[in-house]
Parts: sequence; structure tokens; C-alpha cells
Amino acid sequence: MPKRYAQGNWMTSRPKLGSRPGGWPEEAPPRSVLFALPREGSTGDSFEDLLSYFRRICGRHGVHPWALANHAVGPLIGVIPAKKYYALAVCGVGELSAKWSSALSRLTLRTDLHLATLLPLRSVVSNHGLIATVERYCPRCYADDEKAGRQKYNRLLWAIKCVTACPVHRSVLKPVPLAPHRSSTAWLPGVSALDGASLAADVADEAHPHEVQTAWLVVDLMNVSWMRPTWLNEAPSVPAFLRNACESLFNGNGAEFGRHLGVGSDVLYSWMRGRTSPPLSRLALIAYCCGCSILDVLYGSWKILGKTELPPNRGVNRSGKTRMKRNNRWKTFAKTELDKLIESGVVTTQMEAADRLGISLSYLRMIAPLQVAKLVASRKKILRDISITKQQQKFAEFQKSYEALKHLDSISFEKVAARVRDTAHIKFDYKESAFLAKRFKELKAHRSADRKTRRNQVHRDPISTKKPKR
Repeated sequence: MPKRYAQGNWMTSRPKLGSRPGGWPEEAPPRSVLFALPREGSTGDSFEDLLSYFRRICGRHGVHPWALANHAVGPLIGVIPAKKYYALAVCGVGELSAKWSSALSRLTLRTDLHLATLLPLRSVVSNHGLIATVERYCPRCYADDEKAGRQKYNRLLWAIKCVTACPVHRSVLKPVPLAPHRSSTAWLPGVSALDGASLAADVADEAHPHEVQTAWLVVDLMNVSWMRPTWLNEAPSVPAFLRNACESLFNGNGAEFGRHLGVGSDVLYSWMRGRTSPPLSRLALIAYCCGCSILDVLYGSWKILGKTELPPNRGVNRSGKTRMKRNNRWKTFAKTELDKLIESGVVTTQMEAADRLGISLSYLRMIAPLQVAKLVASRKKILRDISITKQQQKFAEFQKSYEALKHLDSISFEKVAARVRDTAHIKFDYKESAFLAKRFKELKAHRSADRKTRRNQVHRDPISTKKPKR
């Protein structure tokens, strides 16, 4: 590894974390390197995640996240630059989240950015399977942001993998559409990468009550971590709670308790003996089935518990990649569900389909190759249509600019392209510029030919000055 990458010094110099402009008094507070934007959200269902906060800072500075991450945050973190090292993982409870929140706190001089991550839950939940693999959103939340006149932002709750619904609007979280080539502002929250339109106009689907209740359980835990952080300093006592729930609800029958939770007996016994710890998705599942909160599960509350049956086909997390019985009956059910999702337009990519079914991408490709091929072909067609539409819009703007400047004698391709950039804020790549240059020559040649034709007509039919005969 090169020395400059190993030390995190791929810049000419590290950014100054605080400075005073010339002429300012020494007792004046230092200025931050980046704009210290206020963090959005005040409760667990409205907290802004750290990645959304970072993107809004990039939009305020007019800098792409890739550039700001490598030239400002990267030197403080000390990692090799990579295009995806600023992803949803910065919102979790791992080391990367701690480094990112610390680096942005130093750059903005704010002290509350750790609340934009799940670091307050670091002592009670594991980072494994905690963060979703794809970015998701609630269209109705974005619509509320636009209605309130504030910039759209992503909620921290959306980044949690076991949360599949927005508890406020009771709608299913939708995956953010991706495109191979993003526009200049597509990385801002609430902006589609396909066409740059607002995601607030999308249609929201109603969520199942089980998903809404699970989301509220996670929201309550986040509220406790923010308002009473000292409550999470004690060591969790999940095994004691499980043993008490098994005795009070199922008379000590662990197999029946496991079937009620939708987990295997070996997994349940491992939790009850303290050999392994359940992830946040399973903690929410236990709390839902026992009629209590996640905090009660963590610290062994001896309150009166109750049985809550899981809805059909809700025993596994739809957004997780969990083990399932790979028999013919399950394969038939998965194919049927996948056909319904494709026909309704709920899923458009392989990753979305795998997350909705709760299986891995490789298993999806193995059991449903025809459906996967159909998704791939449909996705290619969507991207191709979007690309053609964008090119047609660019060519239409170029034609409009040419019509506005064709009366000038000193017209040139550079002037027409510059007018398109200034008026429509559209840039042309190399292939588009080469094509439009040829088009400009053709238009200019037609213009010269028309002028020549008009001159010849004038010379052939001169205006007669003789008076008409009476």
C-alpha cells in the first residue's frame, strides 16, 4: 500500500479545523470548515441520518459527495478512497460510523452528530444485519417536507433493515431508484437518480399492521436512547427475559415458544443460555410476540406479558436474507409471489425482489431464472427509454438555441452550446458534442443554401418599375 494512502494523506495538506479570518479578535470563536447545518428531526421517527446530513452539506457547498468525502472527510478518517465508502454503513454502530460522526463533528464544530447514527444503541445491538442494503424512502414524508417548506431529508429509521414501513404514514418503504449515470443533483435526498424528479410524487403503498407495529417498537427504543442514554449502560439480560416468557406464556415448553416466535428451537436455546445475542430484528420480533417493548426484552422486565400471533408469512424479515427451507413448496410459493410483484410493478430490480421475499440474491437467481431475466430485460428497457428521452430533450434545447441565434452572422457551434448551458443548464458529453457538431454543420449548410436560393429568385424576377398599362 502506498505510504500516502496508508497514512490517509492523499491531499497536499490537511484541512484546518478552525480558523479566524484576518482582523478578527483573538477571543472570537473559531469558524468551522464546513457549514454547520442544523440536524433535522426531534424524535425517533423523524431523526435525520448522517448520510443525508452529509449530502445536504454537499448540496449547500455545491460539491459532489465523492469529492468532499475524499478531500475533507477522508484525511480525518484515514481510509483509502473508494466510491462506496460513504454509504448507509456510516449510520450504523460500527467503527466506520464512529469515525464519520467524529470527522463531521470536527469539520462542522457540532456536538450532536452521533445522534444521526445508531451509536447510542452500540451497547445493546449488533452491527451485523442492522443496516439495510439499499436506500429506502417514504413518499409521504418527502411530501410533508415540501409542504413544510424545508429541504427533503432521509430519516434514520429508514436505514434500519428490520423496519419496512413508515410508522407515521403507515406506508411501505420504497427502494430509491438507481441509475448507472446520475445527474448533477441526483445524490440529494428526495431526488430521483433516473430523471431528477422529486420522489415525493410517488405513490405510497399501505403497510401491514405488523410492519407498522414493528417500526413503532424500534422508534420507542430510539427515543429512549436519545432521552435516557444512561438506561442503556447496563448489561442486557435477554436470556432472563426469554426464560421468564417461556415459563409464564408456554409453561416452559421451549419448542412451542420457538414456533410462536417463528425461530428454530436451537436458535432459541442459544439465546436463552446466553451463547448468542439476537439482532435488532429478532428483538423487535420477540417484543411484538410477547406484547412488550424492546427495552423490556433487553433488561428482563417482569411485567405481565401476552401472546401476539404473527400474521401469515410474516415470521421472517422481508428485507433480510435469512435461512429458509429450500423445498419445492417454498420455491413454488416464492415464484408465485415474485410474479405478483413483477406484474404489480412493486419491484423493478433483482435486489428489490430478493429483499421483498427475504432471500439472498444468489438463491433468487437459482430458483427463478426466468423471472430474473424478465426483471433484467425490463430494467434495461426502462434505462434505455430514460436515456433516449434525455437525449431528445438535449437535442430539442440545442435546436431551440440554434433558432434563437441563427440570425447572427458570427454564429458558431460553441455559442449555441454555451447558450444551452446557460439557459437550460445542460451539458453535452463527447459523443453528443460530436453528433451535434455535425448537425450544426448541416443546419448551417441548409441556411446557406436557402440564402442562395432566395438571391437567385430575386435576380430572376426583379421588381418591375414600369407603370401598368391602362
